[in-house]
Amino acid sequence: PGQATPILTGGLIPPGTEAVIRQEHALREGNTLSPDSRFFSGQGYPTPGADIRRAGEELPAGNSVLAAGTRITARHLGALATLGLDTLTVTARPTVAIAYTGNEIITAGLPGPGQVRDTYSLAFPRIIEDLGAAVTSTCQLPDSKAKLTDWLTATHADLLLITGGSSTSAADWVRCALHDLQASYLFESVAIRPGHPALAAHLRASSNPAAPLVLGLPGNPLAAYTALYSYLTPWLTGTRAAPLADLPSGVLTHEVPGYRKHDLRLLPASLSPSPHEAALTPLTKSQSHMLTSFATADALALIPPAGAAAGSTVSYLPLPR
Repeated sequence: PGQATPILTGGLIPPGTEAVIRQEHALREGNTLSPDSRFFSGQGYPTPGADIRRAGEELPAGNSVLAAGTRITARHLGALATLGLDTLTVTARPTVAIAYTGNEIITAGLPGPGQVRDTYSLAFPRIIEDLGAAVTSTCQLPDSKAKLTDWLTATHADLLLITGGSSTSAADWVRCALHDLQASYLFESVAIRPGHPALAAHLRASSNPAAPLVLGLPGNPLAAYTALYSYLTPWLTGTRAAPLADLPSGVLTHEVPGYRKHDLRLLPASLSPSPHEAALTPLTKSQSHMLTSFATADALALIPPAGAAAGSTVSYLPLPR
């Protein structure tokens, strides 16, 4: 008792230590050390245990560090290293192969008559990788049932993603190819605008040994992007056996009129923080073939078929920045 010795921050304290006085809170004259009364109340001494980092104070023994199904990020790795966990049991990232379809698609320059600029090949692989999957291959396919069928049967990945061709026009071959391959549908369309022709189906192992899931996205750009964010995240969450998070909600700053179809709508919206619920402002120029509003949006607001008044609370799907 009555003794003190220097110690570095994070150093091992000597046996019998009652408290630590920070250097800037102490007065030293020769071999005499005393607390600076400006920093201590009462008797002028630190309380027992002051500035001592005790074993287990951050996470007591037996507590969970990360829940099963957590997608590991750099922040997680830092925490795991601090706790001395050198090995971790993980599952491999799901794999995704992408086919961009359409005879009218061009990949560079301004489109001419009858042409449409490719809006997916630069963005989709990055989105998919950011969400936690690995893109193993991409290709451009013409509007051909034979070419599409060959791709579906020969491509091995956990998810086969197709842009375009999922509707029912004479140039849309995805449903025909899946029918011929006796695929099993999870859903054939959705009551959502934009994006109602989206579909998901499982291929039989007899058609493709990997028995992959097929996700067909509409050809219109906004419809395809909203469908990608709507269905890829739940699928990835399921591959990790993790629970699906509830959607957050916000308050609409403007009225959104009802739609002529009896479908839910996904509208690009800006998001403003609020002490209570976030404020959602639906953006204009949000038809299924438009992307400029989507490019600056923070979220996709879920608007009921009858529309919603200003001040209404609606759910929204956050968009990664």
